[in-house]
Amino acid sequence: MQKVAIRLRDLIGDVDQIVSSPYVRARQTAEILSQIFFETKVVEAVELVPHSPAQAFVRWLQAHGRNHKALLIVGHEPQLSMFASYLLAKSPESFLEIKKSGIACLEVGLAGDISPGCAQLRWLVPPRLLEV
Repeated sequence: MQKVAIRLRDLIGDVDQIVSSPYVRARQTAEILSQIFFETKVVEAVELVPHSPAQAFVRWLQAHGRNHKALLIVGHEPQLSMFASYLLAKSPESFLEIKKSGIACLEVGLAGDISPGCAQLRWLVPPRLLEV
């Protein structure tokens, strides 16, 4: 995981904050990422638990993400794919498949202005491409 995290850091640069589901495995992954991203702060969002509606995490971002330009989000499927689909196309159904340990990069405007359909997909990387 550390080698993948280093490749991710080299790919995206710095992040302002890491947002994690409170579930153990996600939190462990977030802590590893925090070390690789130079002790970036990790915060938990219960809105990232599996089967939470995408709208719940949008509200979390609007309330807590306003001062950040780059967030790294660690969560679970199918919730992350549904969240991405919601931001990309206002779709309540997922049309993306983010594999376990896969990474999607979405570009949005200001966190306070996040709404359905506001994002652009910059890239979607399956885990096998980051393995070293």
